[in-house]
Amino acid sequence: MNSILKIAPFTLLFLFASSVFGQGQTVVCRVLNGGFVGPDEYVVKGDNGEYQACHVEKATVVQPANAKNVSEATPAPSPSPAARTSPIAAPLSAPILSQSGEAVAAPRVQGEAGYQYETAKLGTSFDGISFSTSHVNVNAANWELIGNLNRYIGIVGDFSLGYNGIGGTNLLMSYEGGAQVNPLGRRYAFSPFAHATYGASTLYAGSTVTGLSWQAGGGLDYQRREKRLGYRLVSFDYGQVRKDGYTLSIIKIGTGITF
Repeated sequence: MNSILKIAPFTLLFLFASSVFGQGQTVVCRVLNGGFVGPDEYVVKGDNGEYQACHVEKATVVQPANAKNVSEATPAPSPSPAARTSPIAAPLSAPILSQSGEAVAAPRVQGEAGYQYETAKLGTSFDGISFSTSHVNVNAANWELIGNLNRYIGIVGDFSLGYNGIGGTNLLMSYEGGAQVNPLGRRYAFSPFAHATYGASTLYAGSTVTGLSWQAGGGLDYQRREKRLGYRLVSFDYGQVRKDGYTLSIIKIGTGITF
């Protein structure tokens, strides 16, 4: 590590007390780059805002042969609740940091590709196309292109293609655009999001019908520090397709990768 770590005031006070009173203990810290915290470590926040994982090491003292036996050094005091973080909570609460300790900026352009399970409520007909069932389930591929204006807001383009071969070839395509919001600002490994899009959808079931469509929903992404490839753990959307007074309702559940 090229730079000297800046340690939190609590840690500096503890180091001073250890050297003055001869407790023979040293606090060793490392920059917490979004990794896990060991069972004997605790998390502190430095003056520059970077998170560090620290632990106490007991120095080995060599006594002269004629020295009298001394009692064991006093154990180090337990860190305060404000400076202590559990090993499980640390990876979720600590921000995604670069090697220098700075928060990693959201990429200007991102992509997403994945699988969606779609269920459509059809009714008995849709603009001249008759259905033998009121519901149909579709396996679909989904692609998104996201342009991040900043950490919190982005512009999204969404395209999906669904297929069902029961009773013939049935296709459902949607091509929409809208906005996406990241309430936590993409600062953490787990990043929830919400989005809404508007555009058009095409239904093919023997004949083709195209109508205006919209959808709204959200999900949860996961991305490690400075890694381009991430995971869309889950997404959920509800939308409708409308044409000449007919309405087609669609529920979509998906997963995929981000890049």
